Formats: sequence, C-alpha cells, structure tokens
Amino acid sequence: MERLDPCAELLRIGEAGREPRGWLDDDDPGVRGCAALAPALAADGKATGVLCQLAASARAFDRALGFGGDSPALRHFTGPQRWALAEAVCVRAEKPRDLLQAACAARSVYRRARRFRRTCAPSSRTGGRGREA
Repeated sequence: MERLDPCAELLRIGEAGREPRGWLDDDDPGVRGCAALAPALAADGKATGVLCQLAASARAFDRALGFGGDSPALRHFTGPQRWALAEAVCVRAEKPRDLLQAACAARSVYRRARRFRRTCAPSSRTGGRGREA
C-alpha cells in the first residue's frame, strides 16, 4: 500500500492546480500517469506523451494503481481509472494514433463492464439473486 500513496498524493496535488512535473520520469507507471493527469500539465507535451504511452498499455496503469483493490488513489476517480486516462488523451493528444489508443483503452473497459453486468445483474430467471445456481 505504501507504493500507492504517492499516486494518491499526486492526484491531490493535481486537483489543487499544482504541476507535479518532476514525477513524469518516475519508474512506476502509476506515479507517471497520476502526475501527467494534473490539469495544470494539460498543455505539457511530456505529460501528454506519458498519457499516450500509458493508453497504449492501459492495463499497466490499472495494475499500477491496484485495479480492483483498496487503493487511496482509486478514490480520486469517479469511474475506472482507465476512463480518466482515455479522456485525458482524447482532450490533449494531437496525433490520430494517440486518440485511437485512448479509444481502444476506453472500449476495453466498456466491454468488461457490460460483461460484468450481464453475469452479475439480477434477472427474472434467477429470482433476483444474480447468477443461476
């Protein structure tokens, strides 16, 4: 959990309007991504490059933030962190290739969410209990 605290702190710093530019070169993809998501770095080419690189491998960003776990960083996202990553790339990227990578990352999350709802949502066949026994 200690490794995840810098991610949460960087997201908080970004939300406060500060520029965590020094963290864009960190070895951890979660730290780099959380720093790059700072709104104050929206026009920073290096931050956009970090986001585009992570969009190409969005699962690495998910894993770095403890996807599905109880990470303090995850509390800063209103949906899957991959959506925030994809949205930031779509807003900031100038190259069509980068937009495509963000769209693919978002589509992957959407497909997974649809599959989850189909398998876990109550249905009339199960009497509202979820999956059939």
